[in-house]
Amino acid sequence: MQTENTPVAHAIEAHWTALLRDQDVPRRADIDPRVLRHVLTDCFILDNSIRHAPVFRIAGSNIATLRPNGMRGADFCQLFAAQDQRRVRQILALVARCPAKATLRVKRFDANAPAQNAKMLLLPLRGEDGKVSRVLGCLDVDKPMRTTRDHTAELQLIGFSLKPVIALARGTGLRLVVNNANPVSKVHHSAKPPVLRVVERAIASG
Repeated sequence: MQTENTPVAHAIEAHWTALLRDQDVPRRADIDPRVLRHVLTDCFILDNSIRHAPVFRIAGSNIATLRPNGMRGADFCQLFAAQDQRRVRQILALVARCPAKATLRVKRFDANAPAQNAKMLLLPLRGEDGKVSRVLGCLDVDKPMRTTRDHTAELQLIGFSLKPVIALARGTGLRLVVNNANPVSKVHHSAKPPVLRVVERAIASG
């Protein structure tokens, strides 16, 4: 399993970080596809507003292999195993509310094929209305993605970490968590922003 930034994740995070202004997240319009042209196949943008479930607005060709019937408008959380979908939705709520960068460790499962380790990066963006309602993301696997033709791939959440934008801007080592025992179990869009504590979360198997 990769533990450091891979070339795809590094390129995307470097571009996003360069656009940070006074500890504030970049706007969707600030993202320059020309800067990311060599990694666009692994990128996606989500609509993460509170009006509906987080859905894909843009998905690169490698991301599109996860769903043979198309990605635009698809529920992002449904890419994950049923037992992980609620937790992923809560992580996305924190990405928008805090705001924070999320790094997910996942496994990709395809029918009749070995599982693949992967890293997913979720970075908050401001939409046209100025609210933190978009997410720039990527899925970076340890081997080239396989194309799914007549079935869908599924992701299993193995672990995750969250780091507030304010900590990224200041270069501190703070990470974000709501509760050390159950980090995102009671998080909702309407709740107050959580406190900062130092933590990284691994998902228990079985």
